[in-house]
Amino acid sequence: MDDPAPPLLVDRQRQLEELRRLINDGEPKLALLTGRRRSGKTYLLTPAWDEQDYFLFTASRVTAEANRAQLINDLADWTGEDLRDEDFPNWRTVFNLLLDLEHPQPIVLILDEFQYLAEDGDLAAVASELNAA
Repeated sequence: MDDPAPPLLVDRQRQLEELRRLINDGEPKLALLTGRRRSGKTYLLTPAWDEQDYFLFTASRVTAEANRAQLINDLADWTGEDLRDEDFPNWRTVFNLLLDLEHPQPIVLILDEFQYLAEDGDLAAVASELNAA
């Protein structure tokens, strides 16, 4: 069976190189990728790094508790660790967990649809918890 063709990215080499440079020196960085909906932001991110070098979580339009539990479940699957959502009762504990992940090389954490992490649209509170972590 033939391997599937790699994703087709047209005229995005400069952006891919910028993304790859974010982890080259091993220093933690925070990057914010913005743009109109359905413009290919997530599609651009996934081929930038090897699959084992990034953790991608896409939030859904559900409660903050449901997103937090799903993120912990997805992270447990990705790391192979026994993680339980009740051990991470708020966003600060989740962000601390993400930032303390042990990995042989720098990893990229992608929080897609970040706005859906907020309860009742209080995105400033979630961003504040990320900043505190």
